Amino acid sequence: MRHGVVVRPWVYEALAIALDACKADPEEIRRARLSAVALDPTDSQGFLQAARAMADGKQYDRALAFCRQAALLEPNLAQPYVQALVYAELAKDSKSMEWAASKLVSQDWATDSPKLHKEAADRLTALSATLQRENRGTEADRLKAVLQQLKRRDLVVHLTWDTAGGEIAGLELEVKEPTGSVCSDRQRHSPGGGVLIGGTLTDPNRISYLAAEAFSGEYEITVRRLWGQTIGSRARLEIIQHLGTPQETRRIETVRVDQKNSIKIVLSQGRRFELAAVPPPAVQKRLEGKDEIKPQSVVEKLRGLAFPDFSGMTGSKLNSSAPAQVRSSVAALAPKADFNTQAALRGGAVQMTTQLRVSDRGELEMELRPVFQGGGRPSFNLPGIPGQPK
Repeated sequence: MRHGVVVRPWVYEALAIALDACKADPEEIRRARLSAVALDPTDSQGFLQAARAMADGKQYDRALAFCRQAALLEPNLAQPYVQALVYAELAKDSKSMEWAASKLVSQDWATDSPKLHKEAADRLTALSATLQRENRGTEADRLKAVLQQLKRRDLVVHLTWDTAGGEIAGLELEVKEPTGSVCSDRQRHSPGGGVLIGGTLTDPNRISYLAAEAFSGEYEITVRRLWGQTIGSRARLEIIQHLGTPQETRRIETVRVDQKNSIKIVLSQGRRFELAAVPPPAVQKRLEGKDEIKPQSVVEKLRGLAFPDFSGMTGSKLNSSAPAQVRSSVAALAPKADFNTQAALRGGAVQMTTQLRVSDRGELEMELRPVFQGGGRPSFNLPGIPGQPK
């Protein structure tokens, strides 16, 4: 660092770890962590690390500011809001608590969605009680009203099924959105704003598609049987539009799982006009409760920086914290494997979705789709195209 040979964010993180191990001045440790943020101001994880450094020094206002910046970079990543909940409770900051809780509860998450909603509700209730004891009743009442205003969903699809005693069966729910993106078990968080939850060992007979803010247009819902048998080879499909509003409508369909089933519906007055930012799998961390943070030696921390693929290994499984290059190499070694990912390209005049997949011939294919949405937003002016309004 002194000679300017390597100036990267990880260098400053390593310096912070070394200073911490040497019991250095806490201010010097914070300076090292903040220097990493200054080098890469587009990295949300860097801002979250800076927030933790500020919180260690009980500077909760600055920690909350860093959480807000991380949320601007990755709005569909839950971690900035989860950390902000903790800092807001410690600082007794009702406005920041309202912001973090509203962001968590007003949308659904591909991982640990019920747990995140419950944590937001519990912390909000605890802070509300604290404010009430401190004669800050107006702020406490506002916090209590927040949760009731955040349960609105534009589109909800529940797929449920029953099996004979002792037997189990697996079904697949796939929703094609108006933008052309597909939300399924392969891509549980789509650029169209949809999130797929359920269909796991803890919830085997229920899969839900949830879109807090959805695009207006036509949705195609497909149900497939993967294995096993349901009672009567049937399943129940419940479709709810504008949940939690006076315009709420419900529709129930019985579908046969022994044949291909596709149901098309049209959603009007959807509240989404921009593609959702889907965070990469490597930064979508599962919450494991209080035991998530475990003491580590200096060697383990430095090894985690140098070899994230090694530190992410558990037994013979490759953790999602491994670098994207490693996971891509694994997919390349198995051409017939199901390697299917989607992303949203935002910015500029036209939004686009991109989908990567490996074909049967082992070739990597990319499909780009432009997304044009109206609904009250101003039209784009593209001077390079003839006939555009001035």
